[in-house]
Amino acid sequence: MTYETTGDVHPFVRNASEKDNSYWWNGWGWYRKRILIGNIYNDKKIFLEFDGVQKYARVG
Repeated sequence: MTYETTGDVHPFVRNASEKDNSYWWNGWGWYRKRILIGNIYNDKKIFLEFDGVQKYARVG
């Protein structure tokens, strides 16, 4: 399996279609986004909101 690096946000299955597979949404997807949080936020709570996480997400 290879991973594609793009600047675009897209579903993990490109060109998915219910006509081809009624379970096109089923499977593991993997995204990486790196963010830098400045020192001014030390000892403060930071909330991140993820849109589109369906069932299981691991942030680390």
